[in-house]
Amino acid sequence: MREITKIYEQTVHGNFETVLSYFQENPAKGEIVIVLSTPEKQTRSSLELDSLLKPMLEKLSLRDASDLAAKILGVSKKQVYQRALILTN
Repeated sequence: MREITKIYEQTVHGNFETVLSYFQENPAKGEIVIVLSTPEKQTRSSLELDSLLKPMLEKLSLRDASDLAAKILGVSKKQVYQRALILTN
C-alpha cells in the first residue's frame, strides 16, 4: 500500500518531446517535478578530428590546437588533447 500522498506518484523517462507528449495525453494529477539534463555530446570520428588537428598542430601549440579543435567540434578538451598527443608522437 502506498502512502496517501504517493497515490499518483509516477516516473516518466525520455527526451523532451516524449515526456511532453505523454503528459499531453495523460494529464498529471497533483504536483509534478521535471528533471532535465544537457544533451549528450556527439562523438566525433578520429578521422574528422585528425583532419582538423593536423594542420592546427603545424601552426599552433599542442594546447592551443587542442582547445580550438574541441571548441569547433563540440567535444571534450581531454579527448582532443589525448588524440593530439598521439598525432605528435
